[in-house]
Amino acid sequence: MTDITIGTAGHIDHGKTALVRALTGINADRLSEEKQRGITIDIGFAHMMLDDYRIGFIDVPGHERFVKNMLAGIGGIRLLLLVIAADESVMPQTIEHLHICNLLGIPSGIIVITRTGLADAELVELVAAEARETCKGTFLENSPVVCVDSISGNGIEELKAEITRQVKNLEQEDYSLERKRRQVTRLPIDRVFSMKGFGTVVTGTLLSGSLRHDSQVSAYPPNQANEIFKIRSIEVFNKKEETAVTGQRTAVNLSGASRDQLSRGMILSVPGKMEAAINIDAEVYIHPESPSPLLPRMPVRLHHGSGENIARVYLLDQKSILPGEKGLVQLRMDSAILGFPGDRFILRRYSPATTIGGGIILHNKPSRHRRKELVELLPVLQKLADHLAEPDEKSLGALITFLLEEKGITGTNISDLSARTGETEEGIKDFLKTITSTVLISEDKVHVAWRKAITAATERILEFISDFHAKHPLSEGVPRQE
Repeated sequence: MTDITIGTAGHIDHGKTALVRALTGINADRLSEEKQRGITIDIGFAHMMLDDYRIGFIDVPGHERFVKNMLAGIGGIRLLLLVIAADESVMPQTIEHLHICNLLGIPSGIIVITRTGLADAELVELVAAEARETCKGTFLENSPVVCVDSISGNGIEELKAEITRQVKNLEQEDYSLERKRRQVTRLPIDRVFSMKGFGTVVTGTLLSGSLRHDSQVSAYPPNQANEIFKIRSIEVFNKKEETAVTGQRTAVNLSGASRDQLSRGMILSVPGKMEAAINIDAEVYIHPESPSPLLPRMPVRLHHGSGENIARVYLLDQKSILPGEKGLVQLRMDSAILGFPGDRFILRRYSPATTIGGGIILHNKPSRHRRKELVELLPVLQKLADHLAEPDEKSLGALITFLLEEKGITGTNISDLSARTGETEEGIKDFLKTITSTVLISEDKVHVAWRKAITAATERILEFISDFHAKHPLSEGVPRQE
């Protein structure tokens, strides 16, 4: 049985929640205010079975004031349903949600024209054509269009069949998901609540790795006490499970945790071994319809996982990044995130909070770069960005090469490489076995260094000693002070 998480996106009141209810029989609106007002305010959840696939749905709010909530839920989805009402067509939040999902690298999607019972056939076709035009240049450019009416049920079976086809294609082609399954555990928390007799429960879409019953986890960024919690129980699709794996909607009951210790935006991961980042190097893209360019020292809202941080922009390779352009930046945040190279994020203006672009993390523990360092660093960062933008079997090698070259002759240890890449320590060791000709590994298999750096340093030392003896032939050796 395969699990996959699907998300909805689209303008307010275009029928996203009604569509999810028509597909699953579950009303994803859980707040009393949502049911009274008839609009989605926070993210909602539902699930269903299609063939051998367990499918979780994340229903996101469409109102512009709740885009922050939308971003908290949409990061872990693999398939998008872009919902457009037949009686209104493409609207502002349709476009903003499309930009966000495109920037997050969601691999696949379906354009769904809803409320067809409120429009004649000619209007439905016009809306479908406008939807295709709007999606040009995005991951939805060649996606199928399915027309439905959630009230009468027209088109719902056709949509289920198309979802099944898309999920099968994802299962065969998705390398990035396979890599995430091998990485360290990360569960971005999108809900925290207490249950009488059980204690604190957190939910989220498992971004990478797996969770096991009775194992230990910590929340990142950690508080001063840096608590370790034990997993009392795990639920996936409302059923108790011993394990949860990448891509599953998961509820985790934590022993030893109080509700005020945890909040949306935190990430559950392995205790003690990870290090949240306060600065990141990244490649960013400012989408063509951004209301402003990205400027030096500009404050922005950075959305990563289920959290929002305030960051300040430091441009590395240009004076500004205009709409439609890419650039390399360092982002310095007011609070830390558990982010790894290859993670995607969204940038929004500080005020007013509108989406301006997104990016990919390249380095999660960079120094504050001096201008003279950038001449050599920028081409290396750009090469790394190219590898991470379209992840494949070579991406991990490019990342480890970058990190080891940065460390030089001092090298680093396996646990640090794990914290810098997001790979498990076992995964790092297995990978290093494939490149033994380019690295030096200590006898205890803990320390590793880049062979070229050691060779170059050795050659410089031997050259220095040779020059010294040529100038001082009677000397017994190089004095310590030299």
